[in-house]
Amino acid sequence: MDAMMTATMSTMTSQAPPEGHSLTSSDIVSITMYVVIGTFGILGNSLVMIVFGLLAQQKSQVNMFIFDQALIDGCTSVLLILFGVVNAFRGRIMEYEDLTDPAPGGDLMGNVSASSSTSSGHFTHLSLASAEFLCRFWWSRFFLFSCFAISTWNLTVMSIERYFAVMHPMTYSRNFSKKRAIVMMSIIWLVAPIMQYVPAIFQYTCGPGTCTIQESWSRAAGVVLGVVLFIWEFVLPVCIMAFVYYKIIREMRNKRDALKPKPLEPPSATSTPTRIPTNRGTAKVVHPSRNITMTLCILFAVYVICWTPNQLTFLQFNFGGPLNFTGAWYHITVTMAFLNCCVNPFIYALRLQKFQKGMRKLMVCRWHRDRREKATRITESTSMNGLESSNAL
Repeated sequence: MDAMMTATMSTMTSQAPPEGHSLTSSDIVSITMYVVIGTFGILGNSLVMIVFGLLAQQKSQVNMFIFDQALIDGCTSVLLILFGVVNAFRGRIMEYEDLTDPAPGGDLMGNVSASSSTSSGHFTHLSLASAEFLCRFWWSRFFLFSCFAISTWNLTVMSIERYFAVMHPMTYSRNFSKKRAIVMMSIIWLVAPIMQYVPAIFQYTCGPGTCTIQESWSRAAGVVLGVVLFIWEFVLPVCIMAFVYYKIIREMRNKRDALKPKPLEPPSATSTPTRIPTNRGTAKVVHPSRNITMTLCILFAVYVICWTPNQLTFLQFNFGGPLNFTGAWYHITVTMAFLNCCVNPFIYALRLQKFQKGMRKLMVCRWHRDRREKATRITESTSMNGLESSNAL
C-alpha cells in the first residue's frame, strides 16, 4: 500500500503483501499472529457467551452487557482469522489483466490512481463492483476496526451502567431496565463505528489491479481523520471510563469505611462497654456489586494497557513521524491491541464467581452425560450377554 493509505487509525494491522509477490517472513508472522489470537478469542468468548447467555440464572443488565462484550470480541476474533488468511491470497484475488501499456509513471500492476490511468483491462477473478467493495470495506479493514470501536464503546457504556448502579441505585432501579439495556447495545453497534465509514467512502477506491487513494483525499484530510479517530475511539472513552471508575472506587471506599465497626469507648466507672454490631447483611449485599464493578475496572485497565502504545504510535505517524511497518515495535503494538479481544475471558475466570459457577456447571453436565452414556453402554452390554446365555441354553 501507499504510505498515505496507512496514515489513519484504520491501519493498525500489518501491511498487506504487494499484489503478485510472495509472502515475506514478516507477513507469515503477522498471519500466524492473526490466527492464534483469533482462535483463543473465539474459544474464550464462546465460553463467556454460553455461561452468561444460557447458564446464568439471573439475566441482569450487567450480565447482558458482558454477553454483548463477548459477542463483539468473538466477532472480532473471527474477522482476525479471516483477514489473516485471506490477506495471504490478496495478490491472487486482486489479479488484474492489463490489455494495454500502462500509463506513464505506472507499472504492469496498474499502481496508479484510478482517474489518471489510461490502461484498459479487467480483474481476472472479480467484477469491478466486487473489487471496489473489497478495496473500500475489506482491505481497508472497515469491519475489523468497526468491531474494535464497538468493543470500546460497549466497555464505556458498561462503566456508565456501573456508575448509576453504585452512585445512584434508586435512579438505576427506575431507569436501567433490560429493554433499555438492549436499546443501548443496539445504539452502540450502530453509532460506535460511524467514523470508520469515512475512509471507506472518501479515502479508498479501486484502481487497475490495486487499491488506491482517491485524488480528492489530501494529506491534511488524513491527519484530520487520524486525530478525530484517536479522540473518538480512544481519548473520549478512556476519559469517561477513568472518571467513572474513579468516582465508583471512591464511593465504594466510603461505603466500606461506613460499614466498619467503630472502636469501643473506654469504659467509665458507671458504664459497661457495649459492642456496636456490624451490619453483615449490608456487607453481603455490597460485596457482589463490588466484585463485578472491580472486574469491569480491571477490564478498563487492561484495555488502556493494550491499546495505548498502538494509538500513540499511530498518532505520531499521522503527524508525519517515522514508523517501520516491518519492525519489532510495530508488531508488538499490534499484538498487544489484538490481545485485548481474547484476554477478557481469563479475567472473568479469575474474578467472577458467576463465571466460575457456570464453568463448573458445564463440567458437571459433561460429567453426568458421560456417566449416563457409560451406564447405558454397560446396560446394553449386560443385556446382550444375558441374551446370548439364554440362547446357549
